[in-house]
Amino acid sequence: MFEDSVPGIRSARAAGAGFVVGVGAGSADGDPDVVVADLRAVRWRDGVLVVDTAGGVD
Repeated sequence: MFEDSVPGIRSARAAGAGFVVGVGAGSADGDPDVVVADLRAVRWRDGVLVVDTAGGVD
């Protein structure tokens, strides 16, 4: 699940989402599994979802 708001992240957890990616610095307060600055950090590569967290969050 990709979500950019704390209520959205909480809803994803309540719905049983197995992995939650927070998008944007404000999403960190929702306790996602990982936070990315924006969706440019997410790619499909050879059938695998790759999340690049090296760039940090603004």
